[in-house]
Amino acid sequence: MSFLFPLFAFAHGEEILYTTTIYFSSIAAFLLLLSTSKLESVFKLELAIAYILSLGMIVLFAWKIPYNDNRNILDLTRALGPGLITWAAYVFSKRRKRERVE
Repeated sequence: MSFLFPLFAFAHGEEILYTTTIYFSSIAAFLLLLSTSKLESVFKLELAIAYILSLGMIVLFAWKIPYNDNRNILDLTRALGPGLITWAAYVFSKRRKRERVE
């Protein structure tokens, strides 16, 4: 949970602040888009679950990778990964819903 609280993390320099800012801005943008969209509540819940699971999976997969050697790719993956996976879940759900209607 240290990625949510940068002051409690024992990090050297400002690396933890960049990562924390990426996480917070990604979550804030997702919540803003989700709250302003005119989707059904059940569909919003599915997208929120997809976002949270993808964020958790990216953190788990990147846990053992050395940050200093792979800083750019890790930050890019953490910033864009959950959004892209949630967008893919949105497209898949819309396509599945369209196939049920036809």
